[in-house]
Amino acid sequence: MNFDLSAFAPIILILGLYLLVAPLLPVKKTWARSSVAIVCVLLGLRYVYWRLNSTVLPYDEQFGIEFIWIWFVFIVEVAIYIEAVVFFLIMSRYKPRHEEADAGEAALIARGVYPPVDVFIPTYNEPPEVLEKTIVGAAGIDYPNLTVWVLDDGKRDWLCGMCETEGARYLTRPDNSHAKAGNLNNALLYAEGDFIAIFDADFVPHRNFLKRTIGLFDDPEVGIVQTPQHFFNQDPIQFNLDLTKDWPDEQRLFFDKMAECRDAWGVAFCCGSCSVTRRAALRAAGDQYPTESITEDLLTTLKLSRAGYKTRYLNERLSMGLAAESLEGFFVQRARWCRGGIQSIFLPDGPLGPGIPLLNRLLFFPWSWLIQYPSRFVIMIIPIVVLWTGLMPLHFTSIEELIFYQFPVFLTYYLFMRWMLPYHYMPVLSTAQSWFATFRLLPTVLSSIIKPFGVPFRVTPKGNLNNTEGFDALTFFFILIFIVLTVLGVIVNLFPETDILEAVQFFPVALFWAGLNIITLLLALLMCFDAPRKRSEERFDADEDTVLHGDGSAIVRVCDLSLNGCRVSYSGLDNIAQIDIEGVGLVAAKTLRHFPWDNPTYTSLKFIHTPETRRALIRKLFGGGYSNAVKQVFTGTVIGKLFRRMFGPPLT
Repeated sequence: MNFDLSAFAPIILILGLYLLVAPLLPVKKTWARSSVAIVCVLLGLRYVYWRLNSTVLPYDEQFGIEFIWIWFVFIVEVAIYIEAVVFFLIMSRYKPRHEEADAGEAALIARGVYPPVDVFIPTYNEPPEVLEKTIVGAAGIDYPNLTVWVLDDGKRDWLCGMCETEGARYLTRPDNSHAKAGNLNNALLYAEGDFIAIFDADFVPHRNFLKRTIGLFDDPEVGIVQTPQHFFNQDPIQFNLDLTKDWPDEQRLFFDKMAECRDAWGVAFCCGSCSVTRRAALRAAGDQYPTESITEDLLTTLKLSRAGYKTRYLNERLSMGLAAESLEGFFVQRARWCRGGIQSIFLPDGPLGPGIPLLNRLLFFPWSWLIQYPSRFVIMIIPIVVLWTGLMPLHFTSIEELIFYQFPVFLTYYLFMRWMLPYHYMPVLSTAQSWFATFRLLPTVLSSIIKPFGVPFRVTPKGNLNNTEGFDALTFFFILIFIVLTVLGVIVNLFPETDILEAVQFFPVALFWAGLNIITLLLALLMCFDAPRKRSEERFDADEDTVLHGDGSAIVRVCDLSLNGCRVSYSGLDNIAQIDIEGVGLVAAKTLRHFPWDNPTYTSLKFIHTPETRRALIRKLFGGGYSNAVKQVFTGTVIGKLFRRMFGPPLT
C-alpha cells in the first residue's frame, strides 16, 4: 500500500508559516491576534465540513447503535469547535489599562480629594492565621479615606477582638441567609462610602490597591473595576506534581490573559474578590448584590450592565491570596463556580435575560462549563468503545485524509497557544489537568443542568480547616479503570485470535489515540495524591542585606523570608538575638539550624514577634514587594520533573 505523502502538505505549510511569520507578528496587536485567530477558526471549519460530508453523512447503515454513536461523536466535536471559536474570538483582542490607571492615579493625587471607600471582608469560618493577614493588609492600604468592615457570618468573639486591635469595624447579622451575597447586602445597610472594595477573607490587598483602581472611575460609565487574583502559595496541581517553581497555578490563563481580552470586547466581569464597585452604580441596579445564584459576582456585572455601567479589568498584581490548599478545597471551589455559571442561564438577570446585546450574550454564556467536561469525558471513552466493541466513531476513509484534515487543526491550535500563551500551555499537561477535574466536575455539570438550584453555598476550606494530606480515591479509581480498560483493549486487538476491531486500517489511529490517553491519564493519576505541606507559612525568595545582632553584629544576605522566620547567609555569629529587617525594624530571633554543607553556607532563624513587628512584617511580605509566582516555564524542566514524579520516589 502506497502512502500519499501529499497528505502532509498542510502540516508543512503551517509549520513553515509559523517559523517564518510568527516571530514577526506583534502578539499584543489586535490585527495580529485577529489574523491568527481567523486562520485557526477557518481550519477548524474546514475540518468540521470534512467530518460531516466525508465521515458522517456517507454512513448508509440503518438507524442503530453505530449510527447513533457516529452522530453523537460528531456532535461532541462540533461542541468542542464552538467552544474553541468563542475562545479564539475572545483572545483576538487585547486591551491593557495600565496607562489609564497611571492617569487616574495621577489625577487622584493631584486633586487631593479621595472619595470614601468601604472595604468589605466577608468571612464565615476562616481561622485566625488566614484572617489576620487580610485585615492587617486592608487596614494598611495607602489611602486616606477608607473604612474596613469585617463581615462575620461565623459570629466569633476572637474576631471581634482582632478587629478592635487592627482598627477595623466588626459586623454580624441575625442569620446567614443567602450566604456571601446576603452578608454583603447586610453590610450595605451600614456602609456610606462612594465605592466598595471586596476582598475574600484569604486575600491580602497591596498598599497601592485603591490608588491604582479608584482613578479608573473617572469614567462615569465604569461601575466595577476587577483586578487579577494572584496567590502566595501553590495550588494542589502544582504541589502534587512537584512543579511548585516550574508551572503556573491553574488560574493564570484566565487572570493573566483571558480577562484582559474580555475587557477589550466589553465583557469583563466581576470575580468577587479583589474588585471595586461604584456604589451609585449598585444603587441604580437595586442596591443589592444578587442572591439568586451561588456566584453573585457574574450576576452583579450583568445587572450593572443593564443599568448602563461597564466592568473594567486592570491586569496588575494588586493583591495576593491563598489558593486552595487541598484537593477537597480545589473541587469545592470549582464546583461552586461551575454551578453558579450554569445557574446564570436560568435567571432573568443572566446572559439569556432581556437587555443584553447579542455579542455579550454569546461571550457571557458559560460555554466552557457546559462543554469542557462532557467533551473531555467522551474523548477519554472513544478508544475504549472502539477497542472493546468495534464501534467506529466515524465512517473511516483513510489515514491520509485524517492527516490532511485533522492534524493541521491540532497543530494550528497548539502553535496558536504557544505563540499567544507561551508560559500557560503544554498540551499533555494542560489536558491532564482538565481530565483530572472531569471526574469530579462532570456530575456537577449534569446536576446543574437538571436541577440548577437548591444546592447550598459551600465555603472553600482554608488554613487549619483544610485537610492537606488527602487522597482523592474516587477520581483515582475512575482514572485507574479507564487506564486498565484502554491498555487491555489495545492488547486484545493486537492478536488476530482476539481482535474485536474489524476495521484493521483504523487500528493505528485507535492505538495512537489510546497511547495519548494513557499518558494523559497517568499524569492525572498523580494529581490524586495531596503531597504533604510542611510549612505553616509560605516562604518568599529574597535577596536583600540585613544586620544580625548577637555576640557582635554582622551584615548578611537574606535568602528567603516568611512570617515565621528566614534563611540568611552564614554570619559566624554566636547567640544571635535580633535581626534588623528593612521596613520592619529589629525583630527578636533565634537560630534554628546551620547548613554547613551548602555552598555558601546558611543559617535558619525563627522570629519571636511582638504585635508590632508581626503586623509590619505582614505588610512587608504581602503588601506588594514579594511573589511566589512562576515567571517562566521551561518545557524541558517540566517534562523532567513529570518523569521523575511518575517513576521516582513518592513526595515526602
